Amino acid sequence: MMKVAEMIGMQEEARIRNARTIDGEYFDAIKMGILREEWEGLKSK
Repeated sequence: MMKVAEMIGMQEEARIRNARTIDGEYFDAIKMGILREEWEGLKSK
């Protein structure tokens, strides 16, 4: 999912460390984002 987001122009905007626990193992939560003008620039190409 991270690679797909990067391929469409999204950037990592935040990383919350140890945000989720699955089967006793901690994982980070990553927030991805893209600005409206960046998205519209991609759509017009």
